[in-house]
Amino acid sequence: MSQSNLPNITPTITLTREEAISLIISSIAIEELGLSHILNAEGEKLQYVLGTLPDVSSPLATLSDLLNINESVRETLRETVKKEWVLTNKLEMTLEGAKGATGVTGPTGVTGPTVTANFLATVNGALVFVPAGTELPLGNNVTQGGTAIMHAAGSTDIILAPNQTYQADFTIGGYANVSGIISASFLLNGAGITAGSTNYTAPGLASALFGSAIFSTGGTASTLTVRSPTGNTFISTRVNVVKLA
Repeated sequence: MSQSNLPNITPTITLTREEAISLIISSIAIEELGLSHILNAEGEKLQYVLGTLPDVSSPLATLSDLLNINESVRETLRETVKKEWVLTNKLEMTLEGAKGATGVTGPTGVTGPTVTANFLATVNGALVFVPAGTELPLGNNVTQGGTAIMHAAGSTDIILAPNQTYQADFTIGGYANVSGIISASFLLNGAGITAGSTNYTAPGLASALFGSAIFSTGGTASTLTVRSPTGNTFISTRVNVVKLA
């Protein structure tokens, strides 16, 4: 996977304000990419211990091994959520600083089309049990823009404007139920729009879920939710939604 092309900074630094801001945003993107690799590695770690990693022969795990790996993955997920908060604050401060001072008012140009960015990012870092067949509470709104995507902090529902196309993603950490299953999926107006994400592991072990969907709404406002089909305890839930068209 390619990395951002960062310039060679010698002892003589000649960066404009705009270039410095672009570098900070690039560094945030690289850190987010690193976190995604960490979460993927945690998933493969669980697969290795449980003997479900493709093309890899794993030694027989003892109960002590399972408890140790569970604690390790849980701590990693907890620290990953903390890092996400730091990166979010860093991005918000960078974008705020990018505004700069107000310059001299220039001549009025030709009026063009109005384009409003519509986006939402919610994070819930609380430990919560969600019964099977019910929706996950989505926590606080970290960032939100426009009026085509609306969410009240703590609600399970994201309200979407009609006749639009959206992309939604979730990253969720939690524990497998007594059957060794943890799962989550997007629903639009109560109907599934993706196959969702499901992991099979030992009961009580921590695991990470990832889901993504591109979809369109109908002629009336729609409700997007994340459902737990299997009933699990979750320790972190992050949902991002952006309007594409």
